[in-house]
Amino acid sequence: ETQVITKINPQELISSLEQPIKKLENLVSAYTEENVSIQTYLKEKLTSVINISAISKWVNLFTSLTGDLFISFFAITFITFFFMKDASLITESIYSIIPQTLRDETHDVIGQVKTKLTRYFVGICIEVFLVFMFNALGLWTIGVKSFLVIALFAGIINVIPYVGPLIGIVFGCLIVLTTNYELPFTTELLPLIGYTSLIMVFTQLLDNIILQPLIYSNSVNAHPLEIFLVILIAGNSYGIIGMIVAIPIYSVIRVIIKEIRIHSKFLNEIYIEEEN
Repeated sequence: ETQVITKINPQELISSLEQPIKKLENLVSAYTEENVSIQTYLKEKLTSVINISAISKWVNLFTSLTGDLFISFFAITFITFFFMKDASLITESIYSIIPQTLRDETHDVIGQVKTKLTRYFVGICIEVFLVFMFNALGLWTIGVKSFLVIALFAGIINVIPYVGPLIGIVFGCLIVLTTNYELPFTTELLPLIGYTSLIMVFTQLLDNIILQPLIYSNSVNAHPLEIFLVILIAGNSYGIIGMIVAIPIYSVIRVIIKEIRIHSKFLNEIYIEEEN
């Protein structure tokens, strides 16, 4: 994709979009009564973006990002290996600081948390794969060149609730535009972008209506409004990372609170008095 972007001629791209740009300029001029040259503005911006220095900055940024991701991946893999090798290490550490009287409750909590998180992460992997497959098949059907790149990115970014699907759709439309800008805009390029958007929106609706309710209902057992509020609070407090980890952490907290409520004599007495 970087090679494709570097080969784009800004003048050719502007020429291919000349007709819709002209209509937009006339529309803006009709309301503002000023001569607006969107074509000149776009040419200047595209020339500044599509050049060797800008691409080199993108490559350097991408290299830095992939370097950080590689370090994170190596660290996570290293830690995961020893956690799997010594599977009882975490539970033994927890039991060592838990009073003897709470061992049974702690055992129940750990078992429920392990079950719920396993179901959740397996479900997320299945969701990513299905979103990738649906997008790939749909985009391949309409003849999109980079259908695998778009579908893979959309599947992975879909892990971010609410924001991820929108980023995936915008990314897909941009890739279609940059790889097919030589096509006639009105008769071919615009319909191709429209079909791409429709396929990705349809996949997202399928994910929201069928896949996500199944995953959340089997793992979290929480109301959709409850999940939405948790993700909203986590997103406002900790950004994208917070939105990704909100549901697993909330699942653990719900299990702990549920066990405390069940085994707490004080809370049970209050609950019985309220019923009476």
